[in-house]
Amino acid sequence: MLTDLQRRKMTRFFRVYDINGSGFIEESDYMRIAHNFAQMRGFKPSSTEYARLETKFQFVWDYMRKFGDPNRDYSVSLEEFLAYASSVMEDNYAAVEGSTGNFLFELIDGDSDGRITLDEFRLFYRGYDIQDTVVDHIFRKLDLNADSVISAEEFSQLGYDFHHSDDPDSPANWFFGPF
Repeated sequence: MLTDLQRRKMTRFFRVYDINGSGFIEESDYMRIAHNFAQMRGFKPSSTEYARLETKFQFVWDYMRKFGDPNRDYSVSLEEFLAYASSVMEDNYAAVEGSTGNFLFELIDGDSDGRITLDEFRLFYRGYDIQDTVVDHIFRKLDLNADSVISAEEFSQLGYDFHHSDDPDSPANWFFGPF
């Protein structure tokens, strides 16, 4: 069962992924996000990189649809998403979110140096149509040791804390912006 804080964070997460604002997360949301990232990275639709990115987002959507769409209508409502988030956190967080977190880190870390810079972070959040001014604030909150980069270790801890922490002052609460 989600706490009130977790519910608010997961609601924000839902709204970020509902990129078309329909009130549901659908396959088209995931594909639009994948397309946005591909464009920002300069991947051509016929490229291997584009296909890999699309495949990863398709995998994440398929998993969510399988476990978060009980009525099988190919869309996930907020309530379905919250139930899905609760079950993932209780049952198999490490397997699901750990693998998704690694994928996201690799996606954000455009030069593959094991660190996320502010510029890489901005580029990533543009895929979700989040403004740079908001992203700059998020980055400052998430850069736990204030060294101007987010390491893989910081990112992993932040991902875990975003989902699990009930501390209202946790920097991880800002992972997807204000809620």
